[in-house]
Amino acid sequence: MGTRRHDVPSVGGASAGMTRIVVHIAGERLADRDVLSKSDPFAVLYIRAARQSRYTELGRTETLKDTVNPRVGLCP
Repeated sequence: MGTRRHDVPSVGGASAGMTRIVVHIAGERLADRDVLSKSDPFAVLYIRAARQSRYTELGRTETLKDTVNPRVGLCP
């Protein structure tokens, strides 16, 4: 289970600085959608600037094979 690191520009145009965020995601008893094995889940992190309707993908986790109880760290 790896993490990915990115510098994320601030949202909303208030500043041109960078912000570091760390997200830990866990799931329990997810629906098993695979036919021949357990599901292969992953998570995607999106961000939306204030007063905008569009979301932008910041990062995604690796795909975890054959689990319905994933635990991942995402550090965009």
